[in-house]
Amino acid sequence: MNGPAAAASPVLRVEGLSVVLPGPHGPVRVLDGVDLRLDAGRTLGLVGESGSGKTTTALAVMGLLPPSARRTGAVTLGGVALHTADERTMTGVRGRRIAMVFQGSLGALNPVMRVGDQIAEAITVHRRIGAAELRDRVHELLSDVGIPDPWRRADQYPHELSGGMRQRVSIAMAVANDPEVLIADEATTALDVTVQAQVLDVLRRIQERRATAILLVTHDLGVVAGLADRVAVMYAGRIVEEGPVDALFARPGHPYTAALLAALVRLDRPVPPGTRPVAIPGSPPRLDEVPPGCAFHPRCPLALLPEPCGRAVPEAQVATPARRVACHRGAEVLSGRLDPLPVEQRAPVAATVVSTARGVGPASGPPLLEVEGLVTVFPVRGGWRRRVVGRVEAVAGVDLALAPGEALGVVGESGCGKTTLARSVLRLVEPTSGSVRIHGVDVLRAERATLRRLRRRAQIVFQDPEASLDPRMTVAAIVAEPLRIHRLWDADAPQRVRDLIGMVGLDAGHLDRYPHELSGGQQQRVAIARALATGPELLVLDEPVTALDPSVRAGVLNLLADLRAELGLGYLLIAHDLAVVARTCDRVAVMYLGRVVETGPVAEVFSTPQHPYTQALCSAVPVPDPAVERTRRRILLEGDVPSPLDPPSGCRFRTRCRRADERCATEVPVPTDRGGGHLVACHHPGPEAGWGS
Repeated sequence: MNGPAAAASPVLRVEGLSVVLPGPHGPVRVLDGVDLRLDAGRTLGLVGESGSGKTTTALAVMGLLPPSARRTGAVTLGGVALHTADERTMTGVRGRRIAMVFQGSLGALNPVMRVGDQIAEAITVHRRIGAAELRDRVHELLSDVGIPDPWRRADQYPHELSGGMRQRVSIAMAVANDPEVLIADEATTALDVTVQAQVLDVLRRIQERRATAILLVTHDLGVVAGLADRVAVMYAGRIVEEGPVDALFARPGHPYTAALLAALVRLDRPVPPGTRPVAIPGSPPRLDEVPPGCAFHPRCPLALLPEPCGRAVPEAQVATPARRVACHRGAEVLSGRLDPLPVEQRAPVAATVVSTARGVGPASGPPLLEVEGLVTVFPVRGGWRRRVVGRVEAVAGVDLALAPGEALGVVGESGCGKTTLARSVLRLVEPTSGSVRIHGVDVLRAERATLRRLRRRAQIVFQDPEASLDPRMTVAAIVAEPLRIHRLWDADAPQRVRDLIGMVGLDAGHLDRYPHELSGGQQQRVAIARALATGPELLVLDEPVTALDPSVRAGVLNLLADLRAELGLGYLLIAHDLAVVARTCDRVAVMYLGRVVETGPVAEVFSTPQHPYTQALCSAVPVPDPAVERTRRRILLEGDVPSPLDPPSGCRFRTRCRRADERCATEVPVPTDRGGGHLVACHHPGPEAGWGS
């Protein structure tokens, strides 16, 4: 466990916290009787799907709810009753005794203030300090959170820093006054796994040095496994289970907790044949339409209806002195008499998909997709005349091949060129040189009519479904649009639209809805249905599950597996989540700063990575197992990805590589075959002993 032994009395206690907000149809209870305890030097993970009330709990503790909110219950910080404190008292407490790191680092920082001035402001609000001492304190804080060259960074603006650096600046501001409690609200969401590992390491070091109590709000159970001592699981505004992290992960007592854990995809162990992540049926209820009784009962495989689950709200049962479960059948589950995850929810995929790939390069027979020497360069313009002042080589000579029915994953940090590669393949951006062939037809030299026909055979699903769906169109119109564009609309087209909606797991009742009336997972299913409308053979999937909760993500991944088995689709999957690629793909290509540095069969690349960058990526992926996560070896990359405006000479990874030598600075490494189609572009390839142990 992290930090020193727990204090006799908690530093933060939340008792019976309820929050009611005004809604369009009347008051909405968004929190209902939340109880939490946080001890000094300990970390409490607060987990649950989006809309469960996690962030509202954090804001209520901080006293940052809107004036229209009605809050009841007690929040006590080291003897100070925050629930009855006036604004003047709260102003003195916030930032000094309790602080918060918000989810969006860019939105949490003032864009017109230097980051050093913002950290200084957080200090001077609470105490008087001399200019020289203040400057030294700012630089010390930036150094503490792992930002190199703090003197230079303090004079920069937020937009000049990477996402990971901005998040670390937010942490520096939050801990500037050594608070007793730090609330981290999705502090690592949307960050690359390498940056996420750096941020989590910062939180660990801060807690070890200052005995800070941390309330970690997240939906990532892998992060919780490595950092938290206790876990509280939220659903529909209530705590449904709480306990020590080891005990809860080993034997979840609530069916919802068990389903969340079963929905996770893991990189640290081989996937048993015929298994798939568990998708929780249905969606979390709207907080203004919470069902009677146990709010989870419409989605629960163990529900006893109508009594008691459908009518009586379960009270928190104290299973052990340190464990409580709000479930009518919790005692049966914890005793082992009842399995919280029935066998029928562990169904295998619809059919076994056997890749036709033979390592790297074309499979036997004509390949579906061939990419050779692909280069995409963007000019950078500056000055009032908008002259070209530089060039960004976003894709720098990529070679790939994809066989019919095969799935190829492309992974790497943000800014490595993955999305540009995906769009270049479909010529949504114009490549500079190289060739892209779909069934032998050169996409880059195709005339407009030929390109239109090719795009019937190759479609794309974008990362953000809400942004890619027209908000003024119904689901039926969205799915029908490709049929009209490609002149495929006929008398059978309406039935085709209904079939597509059914194919992606929605029903006819969704056809007349607009995107804003759907959940994130439903929006992504509509986007997939639209992509399937023209009967493509190739789907380019650009981060299709990044923004989704783990349970929703599992449902979309299962859908993609079923569609691939049923339709024989080929997938080019862009992702920064290596576990998703391990679940979905046959082969993987690892990109760094525009180049592919390693490629090969997924199982081989992830189990025995040969390139130092791949090893760092694999070691940074959180594992949802507390015992494994706390003891395994990690490779933390120093610094951030270099600017693509001025990439390093020779091997582009050499500035962050522990194996780099003089040769790496002068020679571009050529891919070499390590056996079985496992290619590595590195002057010093080889395994990193024990990276996952």
